[in-house]
Amino acid sequence: MDKRNIFPISADSKVTHELEPRELGTCEKERRKFISQVLGGSLMLMALPTLASTLFKQGMSEAEKQRIKKEYLEKYCPPGYDPFAHQWAYGIDAYKCIGCNQCMTACKLENGLPGHPSINNRWIERYTKLAGDPHVHVDSCTEPANIAVSDPDNFIYRFDDRYAEADVEYSFFVPKMCNHCADPVCTQVCPKGATFQTPDGAVLVDEDRCIGCLYCKQACPYGARYLRPIPARPDGVTRVAGKCTWCWHRITKGQEPACVDICPKKALIFGDLNDPNSDISLWFKEHGRELLVLKGDMGTHPSVKYIGINEEVR
Repeated sequence: MDKRNIFPISADSKVTHELEPRELGTCEKERRKFISQVLGGSLMLMALPTLASTLFKQGMSEAEKQRIKKEYLEKYCPPGYDPFAHQWAYGIDAYKCIGCNQCMTACKLENGLPGHPSINNRWIERYTKLAGDPHVHVDSCTEPANIAVSDPDNFIYRFDDRYAEADVEYSFFVPKMCNHCADPVCTQVCPKGATFQTPDGAVLVDEDRCIGCLYCKQACPYGARYLRPIPARPDGVTRVAGKCTWCWHRITKGQEPACVDICPKKALIFGDLNDPNSDISLWFKEHGRELLVLKGDMGTHPSVKYIGINEEVR
């Protein structure tokens, strides 16, 4: 696919462009109404204080800060890992993505997810523009036609060949996932404080607190959450909110997320922005004038940046 000039060249290599907002659809309007009601208090929700939220509380004594930090590290982090020393970020090069879905397979196997395409921490969308057709057609592995040519029992996912004989003007693939936003809405609407942001930038779910209400799913503008089955807890909860964790159990031990590790085209980039020589720091520096975020008008400030997409990608 040829590169498409989406934005004029900027003199500032650090600029992250935002795709132009489009007219809101019914689902998006309802989602924003829900967020307004929750944050405005009309639904009478109050997030319970947690270790994660108390960690950033102002006005604590130094001794209290250290006590909270110690408890936080013991609960959420492996020995020797300091979340205050890192700032993780993720890059997606849509020019390189070939839609092989190996990242989805690796994610499911690494995180113990079932094979059915409806339960995903991540997925890939195919964008296809046909000659003479003003519309861009979007499909993903969750569509029945694509499921029919896949083998979910063996964690194999494919796109069908519906466009094999068509006059295709252009087509490209876009990996999607949780954007691990710097200002996440999901953490604000969770009534149990189960969804939280770590000091290193990851957005996680405390499965011991989550009740599976999915207010976070309703609030998320990226469609990145779902209900994941778990062994029954003493309180009877059998499903909790599932999402991408950047393979938290791997990155806290110095490894890459499974999706990044498996990608055959190196279309996925991950690393620590606090390290100027990390893969992600170098990639951001190289593509600074091309970097895009999804739904930048939402003000969530995603930590996931793209190149090679255009205004059709939402």
